[in-house]
Amino acid sequence: MSRDTRWLSLEERRAWIAYVNLATLLEDHLNRQLRRDAGLTHADYTLLSHLSAAPDRSLSMSTLAERLKSADDWRNDEAMAGGDFHIGIAE
Repeated sequence: MSRDTRWLSLEERRAWIAYVNLATLLEDHLNRQLRRDAGLTHADYTLLSHLSAAPDRSLSMSTLAERLKSADDWRNDEAMAGGDFHIGIAE
């Protein structure tokens, strides 16, 4: 680590900690609600969302993995841009 590394100021550190706490609370809430309402985790829902938005509702494993890693791919998805977004859960 370089001696020139700038650490967060007290204000920045407080903002960072508040953000991390909020993100954790949101993730926990989404997980609980999705488990209760659909029997899915937030990760399950995210994966299914990518598949739902894909042409023919299918992706190769490598493409799906890349999309799960990259928020830019998700925002640029053509199906999402059109607003047509539905997930059907097979029983």
